[in-house]
Amino acid sequence: MLEIPENILEFFFQQIQKYGKYKIVQEDGIVKIKTDIDHEYYKPVIIIKDLKELENALINYAHALNSFYAGANNLESYQNLSFFMNHLFFNMTYSDASDLISHIEKRTEFLGDTHFQEYKNPTLFFKDGDIEYYVQNVVEAPGLEAPFKLIFSMKIDGVFYPLPLVRYAFDKNNVCHLFAVQFGRGRLYNVDDEIYKKVVNKINSGVNKYRNVSPSFVLSFRLFLQLLGKYNISEIKVPDFLFGRYKNYFGAATTVRSNAILTRILDNFLLLIQRIEYQFTGFEVTAYPNDVDSYTHIKLVGEVSDRKKQKMLVK
Repeated sequence: MLEIPENILEFFFQQIQKYGKYKIVQEDGIVKIKTDIDHEYYKPVIIIKDLKELENALINYAHALNSFYAGANNLESYQNLSFFMNHLFFNMTYSDASDLISHIEKRTEFLGDTHFQEYKNPTLFFKDGDIEYYVQNVVEAPGLEAPFKLIFSMKIDGVFYPLPLVRYAFDKNNVCHLFAVQFGRGRLYNVDDEIYKKVVNKINSGVNKYRNVSPSFVLSFRLFLQLLGKYNISEIKVPDFLFGRYKNYFGAATTVRSNAILTRILDNFLLLIQRIEYQFTGFEVTAYPNDVDSYTHIKLVGEVSDRKKQKMLVK
């Protein structure tokens, strides 16, 4: 259990100044959290509108953490309350920074979500001819962008073939926050297997645009949308840059190098979203980052289906 200090507000400010290299200033009646000069060009000023509301938000967040990780064995010795306080800043966008309290409340809501609990073990949820699709909902390791991930796989002639996983969260408004569709480290993929390639490559049949997007990612995204349909989810938000991804990302020793890597990753994610919108009906991008805020906004309208009128991608 994480120990919650009596004065959590004082603790919060101490820890983010000590480990996050932030400074606390008060200007025009508003408390602002600023970074050091070396990081000002890529980390925005974080706004606190009400200190009492911030205190309540932090208390609720700490209790949610204790509830979420109760009985868990994946907390390392260094993952204390200070770690999670600073973790709040690693997983915010520019628009999140304009209202820190709302950001903390949203992250608290993520920890209380119960979507997909019936998939705690690998579960068959769709069958298309001789191909079976499985999904498993897994609690993510602390420190990553999302508290949960969905692990997809397909079974063909008794052999399991891993597919890209999906990292996600839900807020209290039933909005799905989608953080990544990626292979995931430590998983063994049969991407060169002829049976695997024969199935996933059919996804490109009749598709004339965005063919540089890996069909396996399209398949996992489509399976994820099918799950959202079961829960009547109609809205998805995809964050733009998250501050924590800048630091030593994939071994990048400098912020400049991290920025280049992140730009490529996010551009590829955006291409995947555009490919889904191109290939399927019922999937509509209503706003891109900086149109409204720092998120891509997606609406799901009715049943998501292939524009080629196929029941599923692999037919």
